[in-house]
Amino acid sequence: MTYLEAKDKIIKNNTNLSAVILKLLENYRFWSLIFNATGLVDNLYSHPYVKQVQGLIFKFDAVILREDITIRSLQEILEYDTKILHPFLNFSAKKEKISEDLIKNLRKNYHGYILKIEQLRSFYDNFCPIEKVKDVQNFLNDINNRNNNLGNLTLKETLADNHWNFHKKIIDTARKARKWAKSHTFYNVFDSELKLKSDENELTVEYIALTLMPAVFIEYDRLCQQYKEWESLKCSEGSLIWKNVKDIEIELNLISDYIQREKSPKLIKTLEYLSLVPTQIERLQQLSIVVVMFKITHTKDDWLERIQLVLRDDYLWLGKL
Repeated sequence: MTYLEAKDKIIKNNTNLSAVILKLLENYRFWSLIFNATGLVDNLYSHPYVKQVQGLIFKFDAVILREDITIRSLQEILEYDTKILHPFLNFSAKKEKISEDLIKNLRKNYHGYILKIEQLRSFYDNFCPIEKVKDVQNFLNDINNRNNNLGNLTLKETLADNHWNFHKKIIDTARKARKWAKSHTFYNVFDSELKLKSDENELTVEYIALTLMPAVFIEYDRLCQQYKEWESLKCSEGSLIWKNVKDIEIELNLISDYIQREKSPKLIKTLEYLSLVPTQIERLQQLSIVVVMFKITHTKDDWLERIQLVLRDDYLWLGKL
């Protein structure tokens, strides 16, 4: 043990307790053998090196119990399974100090904190376009500061009632919106509402979270409800949410609560066609402008006008597309 002590510079210069604990965890099997040794072990346990290791673990246990452990340290030690952490953190104690339930709670608190940061970041990135929402940079800066400060932020601080005050009004919407962050159909509805409201209101993060997004959730729910009987849905009613959607099956998985049936090839193919309708209407409108510009003879009953009428108005059902 004296030889190992002389070689162990990390423990000898233990200015960073978390770094020392991680080093000990790397050698968990060795220390498990030491602290679980039986027989004539008095000299072993009285060795200064072993007592120093015990003291460091004891000190780290106290940090955990006081909730003074940093989020970065939690992240690092929780890479290890509870089957390792539980005995390791109790090497220094005759009686259990750190229970499996406590470790489970540490995991819950850590993952909950990181999840909340991810939910908020996702909301600000996806639903608060920086060129339109005047104060979103303040919220992004706060999230960035939190991410950059995980090495100093303690668990106790994250559990304080006022810790999330800056984002308090946004949290519920951010949590709900996370599911739809990568949904093209949801974003189509959001973008449509955003364009309407941006002309009428000065957009802020609070307005997006408390006013615009609830309206988007309601409208998206209404549109998705229609797909319970999708074959009788009119093309003009369905084209908004499927505009330019490329991966139909991913979107169908997201709205599976609304379509309580096996995804048929016919439905998938129909939605692929439907996703192209808005673009085709735009192209036909551009073609109509060209026809007028060059004074090409045409009537309201020719193919160009008829196709636009069918696609734009209520003359076509999805079941017939």
